[in-house]
Amino acid sequence: MLAPSLISATPFRNRTAWRDMCGVVDMYHQVLTDTISRTLRVAVLRLPLGDGDGGPAWLDALTRQHVAECQALAIDLPTPFTEYNLADAAEFASFTFQLANDLQRIRIAAGVV
Repeated sequence: MLAPSLISATPFRNRTAWRDMCGVVDMYHQVLTDTISRTLRVAVLRLPLGDGDGGPAWLDALTRQHVAECQALAIDLPTPFTEYNLADAAEFASFTFQLANDLQRIRIAAGVV
């Protein structure tokens, strides 16, 4: 499994890198929801995130995905991603950093190595 820290290196305004990142995030959540469901015997919400446009609806879906996984694992809820303006370079960098850290935290809690 790829280290989620690689997500924080996604370049700003690079469409190909963005689509790749969305695909990696989508696959990460597939593994996380499958693992959580299998080990804890609970259904976990699974939203399609692979073709994200970075808009408010996608950021909301990403937040809801993380919340569902955190609730199932009984760990602290994430900071909402909906506050980020991904058209701003500094906010984009903060977003990718937070996303990478949050995925790492959920991954460890789920026991995914």
